[in-house]
Amino acid sequence: MEPFRIDSDALLQDLDSLHVSSPGIHTPRFSTGNGHRGRRDPWSLGGEPRSGSLASDLSTWTDGVDGISGHSRFHEYHMSYPRLSESSVPAAGISEFNIYTQPVLPDGDQMDLRNFLPRRQLAWHDDVFGALGSAYLSGLLVDSPRETVTGSLNARRPTRMDMSLSGSSVMLRLRNASFHDLRGHMRNLAKSPTGHRILLEKMVAMSTEEVEIVLRDLVQDIGELMVDPFASTVIQKLVDVCCNLKRAGILATVSGDSQHLIRICLDEYGSKIIRNLLKGLTLTWAKLEFLSAISPHILQLSKNGNGHQVIEELLKVLPAECNKLLSAPLARNFFDIATDQHGCRVLSEHIKTVKGAMGDLVVAATVAYASTLAQHHYGNYIIQDLLTQQLCGRILADIHRQFQGYYSSLSRNKFASHVVEKCFLSFRDVEFTQIAVELMDDDFPLLLSDEYANYVVQMMTVRSKALGLRIYSILVDKIRASRPLVESSIYGRKALDNLSNKHKIKV
Repeated sequence: MEPFRIDSDALLQDLDSLHVSSPGIHTPRFSTGNGHRGRRDPWSLGGEPRSGSLASDLSTWTDGVDGISGHSRFHEYHMSYPRLSESSVPAAGISEFNIYTQPVLPDGDQMDLRNFLPRRQLAWHDDVFGALGSAYLSGLLVDSPRETVTGSLNARRPTRMDMSLSGSSVMLRLRNASFHDLRGHMRNLAKSPTGHRILLEKMVAMSTEEVEIVLRDLVQDIGELMVDPFASTVIQKLVDVCCNLKRAGILATVSGDSQHLIRICLDEYGSKIIRNLLKGLTLTWAKLEFLSAISPHILQLSKNGNGHQVIEELLKVLPAECNKLLSAPLARNFFDIATDQHGCRVLSEHIKTVKGAMGDLVVAATVAYASTLAQHHYGNYIIQDLLTQQLCGRILADIHRQFQGYYSSLSRNKFASHVVEKCFLSFRDVEFTQIAVELMDDDFPLLLSDEYANYVVQMMTVRSKALGLRIYSILVDKIRASRPLVESSIYGRKALDNLSNKHKIKV
């Protein structure tokens, strides 16, 4: 059908007569022939429209469009929108059908009639979705400018009302579509608030062939999708249903670019997926390839709230002999990692994994910095975790040598006092006796009335009684002699009450 040509001067004159009735609601008003300004339906103004007016042109244009069988009132704006029936779509395909038969201005430019309507609150009739919904798969569900059907519509971003497709035919078509039909569109659907929910519903029960289709469609952009708030849930679901070999392939794909891999590990959503990949992976070569990719960035990952969880998960799933490969990069940046809120957890996990092996570089660095880390608010946890391992006598002797001469000051420290208590539980009788003698030679009443050191004295007394050491009787006599000086302190009185009532020690 040849487009109808209109008078552009008359059109612009009528456009000048439009005004907005209130700031909140845009209600088009049109000027009638008798000068009365009132609310009118632009598709049927009532009465005889004046010649050359916009109403006349639109009325003529509406009558000439095939397939329009009436009007559907647009209630919010008191306007009508041409209603399309499915029979108006030719069998040859949507590309041959133009939803809007647009007027052509004298200079040959085509004009989009939607520009005359309030753009921010434009709504489409459900019949349009019912007949043509499948053609809008690329445009309605993604946050990108909408692609035109025939190339004659101006591209515009989908409005919020466009995205509200719940209950429409488009949602039904997408839910009923197979993964084969969605090929090429899954990336955009996964990044859409609406589309990712549809994919998650369809991924509940997938066959092996369907898993392969989804993986092939998303694998090229899988690194980008891992850090997307919506697409990450789709990737997470995909990882859950993938076999061991496919998981290794996904991990190898993201490990190819080291910088991009680090960005994924530092991301809140990406780190969860990487941890899930590592948790269910049994192929050692894939883990070692991942380890080699992150090794140069151990310091950055260890000090990050998301990155340190990736390293901890890697330490858990790596074989014991492979964990030693992380010792060198961790020991190279040991003090910076040990004094960090998240890094101390990485080192503690490594120590637990290698079980305090003597030849490990991280264990050797921990012993070397023992006296400094014991007084640090994060580093003290590393020393405590090391002391809880089944350490050989040489490592214990080295730690005792680091602390010797400083037990009194360490006992008064808020963090180091916990380390000294762990020493009583881990050290042999010889080291235990040496610590007790060193503390009793100091100003003992001051230790017993100190805010933190009184707990060290209580642990030392209870532990010496349990071990049956000869130092126990000497220690009890020392406490009794210090009682008059200690009772004036609130912490000293509590310590004496605990020893007498809780531990049944007559002091």
